[in-house]
Amino acid sequence: MKAEHHFAGSASSVRAARAFITEKLANTPKSAVEDAVLIASELAANAVTHANSAFTICVEETTSHVRIEVRDRGEGAPTLRRPRPEEAYGRGLRIVSELARSWGVDEHPEGGKTVWADIALPNTGRATL
Repeated sequence: MKAEHHFAGSASSVRAARAFITEKLANTPKSAVEDAVLIASELAANAVTHANSAFTICVEETTSHVRIEVRDRGEGAPTLRRPRPEEAYGRGLRIVSELARSWGVDEHPEGGKTVWADIALPNTGRATL
């Protein structure tokens, strides 16, 4: 299963992105859905806040993992930070890093980037959706 949706660059789009992921992964193990929703939320918020951009989310499920991709028009690659306890922001990619099996950034020659994360699925013995 693979699905994608384009969202406006607004804070309300982050909530809509969470709902999109939840809907598309309705038959996926609950723990993977929870991780996917949190990762999508963090990446979508980064697109809105730091790239000041509309974004597209792509979710793909295979028998072994779920991949979340967020494409935006922002320049530069996001970096993993170590914020001090008193800092209010800067933990999004750290959360992604902890939840995902792997993650990365693909910068596009025409501008913009895709930030992706793979979430391992438990071995359920079921076929791909």
